[in-house]
Amino acid sequence: MTETGEKFDRINAIPAYQLVADAIEREILARRIRPGEPIGTEAQLVKQFGVNRSTVREGIRLLEQSGLIHRDSGRRLTASLPHYSRLATRMSRAMLLHEVTFRELWEATTALEIATVEQAAAHATRPRMRRRTSSPNSRRMWPAPSRHPRIRPPSPNWTPSSIP
Repeated sequence: MTETGEKFDRINAIPAYQLVADAIEREILARRIRPGEPIGTEAQLVKQFGVNRSTVREGIRLLEQSGLIHRDSGRRLTASLPHYSRLATRMSRAMLLHEVTFRELWEATTALEIATVEQAAAHATRPRMRRRTSSPNSRRMWPAPSRHPRIRPPSPNWTPSSIP
C-alpha cells in the first residue's frame, strides 16, 4: 500500500523487449536452440512474438550484449556461447555491487567442491576408475612423487618440532 491511502500498489510491468529476450534465452539455456543454430530473422521473430520490430531489436541487443546471440556479416542471428571473459567481468561486477566478501566466495567454492567430490564418489564404479587411471590425462590428476634430490617425502617420524 502507498502512503497516500490508495488501495492498490503500483503495478510493475515487465517491458516487452525483456520478455522477448527472456523467451529466447530460455530456449538457448534449455538447449532447444544450440550454439551455432539460427534464431530466426527479425521479421520472423516479430511475427512469432506479435510485437514491433523495435521491441525485437531491443531484446536481441540484450542477448548480443550477454553473448548468447551473435549476428554474422549476413545479419543472420545465431545462438552462441558467451566468452568466459564476458562472464568473468559480469560476475566480478555483480559481486562488487552485492558486496560479496572473499570469505563468502570461499565458503561457496568449498561447498561446491565438497558436493562435486560426493557426486563423483557416488557415481564411481570400478570400470570408470580403471578408465580414469589408464587415460593419458591421469598423470595430471595423480602427480608422481617428487624426483627432485632435495625434496623428499617426510619420514614416518616427522613432526613440526623436528624442523631445524
